[in-house]
Amino acid sequence: MEKSFGMFFYLKKRSCYKKGDEMEIYLRITVNKNVAEIRARRKCQAERWNNAAGRAGGQTEIAKSINAWLDVLQRKVYDYRKQLADNEKPITVDNLKRLLIGQELDAHKYMLMEIFKQHNDRMAALDGREYAAGTLHCYETSFRHTASFIQYKYKVGDLDITRLNYEFMAEYEFWLKSVRKCDHNSTMK
Repeated sequence: MEKSFGMFFYLKKRSCYKKGDEMEIYLRITVNKNVAEIRARRKCQAERWNNAAGRAGGQTEIAKSINAWLDVLQRKVYDYRKQLADNEKPITVDNLKRLLIGQELDAHKYMLMEIFKQHNDRMAALDGREYAAGTLHCYETSFRHTASFIQYKYKVGDLDITRLNYEFMAEYEFWLKSVRKCDHNSTMK
């Protein structure tokens, strides 16, 4: 979940910079204290750059062209941010950066119950050698409880693992104690 969001444009000085040279314009995006920097594919002279505005200063055609491009880039960030929120995907600097540079987000979703089933299948293969039969039984019970909770709370058969957060854990704990009548120690395990 996104708590803080910010972005601004700035000039990045290279080590070989000489006065009067053009510098690359970069976009810095910050989401929840995580930062990503993306090259804006435009350059500007330091003397013509307005740091406070994060734009090229002046009314020249070059300044107008640079600022129009930066406005388009800024609008794309806001559009991608809204797209992520609408699709219930996490708004992270990595996701925004991927979308801005034309990459797709993870094509494969990792689903909670699918991963849980793979884990239990591996446990079953090692039953009697690595683990006791009771251990496997506890994992199978936990699997059934988790599936029931997801169906109860989200009305779906499985849940994207990226949706696991504190709210999920707190609701699951309450559900185990109230609906399944599990004691505190069983719930915490």
